[in-house]
Amino acid sequence: MITRKEYQNSQKRNSIDDDFIKRDEPVEQPTLKRTRPEEKKGKAHAMTTEQKTKRLGRRLNWAIAFLILAIIVVYLILIYVNP
Repeated sequence: MITRKEYQNSQKRNSIDDDFIKRDEPVEQPTLKRTRPEEKKGKAHAMTTEQKTKRLGRRLNWAIAFLILAIIVVYLILIYVNP
């Protein structure tokens, strides 16, 4: 039978051993990839202002619908739970 203190000491030793193993492993060097300004500009301006406006309008419509639904749910809860 192993005591709690012996078990904790063995766990500490194992974690220390794991730390040493991790420290000795080779580290991957981050690659520095440069993007061209043309690529950034192409990605950022892929949508026209009209498309952005339509997308924003759709998102706002969904947000308004969600808020109205949430208000209705709260009122129903208040009516039926608190007589």
